[in-house]
Amino acid sequence: MTANALLHSLGKDVVKKVKEMIESGSYAPLSPTTIKKKGSDKPLFDTGTLLRSVKYKIE
Repeated sequence: MTANALLHSLGKDVVKKVKEMIESGSYAPLSPTTIKKKGSDKPLFDTGTLLRSVKYKIE
């Protein structure tokens, strides 16, 4: 495996882990006001923009 391929593999693994943490991490419960405002009791997830923005870049 080349160094570039290894870095891409590592980048994909890290992105996967970060997304898993966002989706299922153990966070403090949201307040009832926040839940009502956003329509969900799931922290860090409103529109999915944060989840879709997790990427890696090799420089």
